[in-house]
Amino acid sequence: MFILSNKKNIGMWFKERFPAINFSTALLMVLFAKSTALLEEKSSWTWQWQDLGCFLLIATHLFLLRVFDEHKDHQSDQINHPERVIQKGLVSLTEIKILGAFAFVIQILGFLLIPFQMTNILLWLGIWGWTFLMTKEFFAKDWLRSKLFIYSFLHLLISPALVLSIVSFYQSGDSSPAIYYFVFGVLFSSGWFYELTRKNKAPSEETKDITFSNLWGVQKSTYAQFLIFNIFITLSLGYLSHLMLLNITSLAILVFIYFLTSATLFNFMKNPSIKNRKKSEGCVALSSGFVLIYPLIRILFP
Repeated sequence: MFILSNKKNIGMWFKERFPAINFSTALLMVLFAKSTALLEEKSSWTWQWQDLGCFLLIATHLFLLRVFDEHKDHQSDQINHPERVIQKGLVSLTEIKILGAFAFVIQILGFLLIPFQMTNILLWLGIWGWTFLMTKEFFAKDWLRSKLFIYSFLHLLISPALVLSIVSFYQSGDSSPAIYYFVFGVLFSSGWFYELTRKNKAPSEETKDITFSNLWGVQKSTYAQFLIFNIFITLSLGYLSHLMLLNITSLAILVFIYFLTSATLFNFMKNPSIKNRKKSEGCVALSSGFVLIYPLIRILFP
């Protein structure tokens, strides 16, 4: 009941730490997974209760990851981010924990809408096993926190794993293993591209938080972004080609995105600023968004 009495501050916490865009991201992940599975099997689109179940699984798991992070990072956030809602004492960790419990119940209800198969159960248990290790920081907190590259690598695996599990939920027959490799590669490289971009900051933005620009410098970090971006584009071409979606239109859009993003990245390298970093983040959203949405468009409007 005390959560309801504090709903204004709870709303502030959601806006700050889990804004509505996260629910849109969860929906996009499910639609991408379903479109991929149906295109792979050359099946037509139909709406199912399973769609709702998969959305609840992804949305609640993303939320639970945030809840776990709030507890895991509480002490460091007290120092590095005293301006946040929890650090100001407006919302307690107990309240966030109760919200997490509600989310977990909703996740179980969502799972009941998924076809009951042992493979599905084992996949989701695997997701939870990795989530547990992330929460415990792989039982190497102090060492891992000083190794940003390894830390990011281990944490970026969760999103591709979530989507791959949903792809598996939707598949009814045998599929080529190649589709799993392409989906994993596209999502993992996309995640890396975003992680490098948001942690390649202008000198005026640097705080006590560890960033790639702090460790490597802006120039080397930008080169790393460009390398990952090229890997992402290459894997995206392979993914679209595998699903027979690579045509003049999709190729032209990818070429446009490639040159726009490349120019934006190197502009930031020459003139590092918050404004130019935000432009780079916009290019990440554009490139990733296109590859995630295009299969859905093609299956809905063949």
